Amino acid sequence: MKLTLALSKGRIFEETAEILSKIGIRPLEDPEKSRKLIIETSNPDVRLIIVRATDVPTYVQFGGADFGVAGL
Repeated sequence: MKLTLALSKGRIFEETAEILSKIGIRPLEDPEKSRKLIIETSNPDVRLIIVRATDVPTYVQFGGADFGVAGL
């Protein structure tokens, strides 16, 4: 089973990605250049969904993501 993290785009994503990187979770693609909604990571058990900050709670609420970060 994969853990799906919903992250907001922009500055918050950059800060969150830095934190995730410290624990060994790095996107396999550049989310800013990719048109994919779901980005696989260096950890095969974790994937990222990159969306607008206002959409993060919706993805978590309806089960599209297990965890979300909309602000730091």
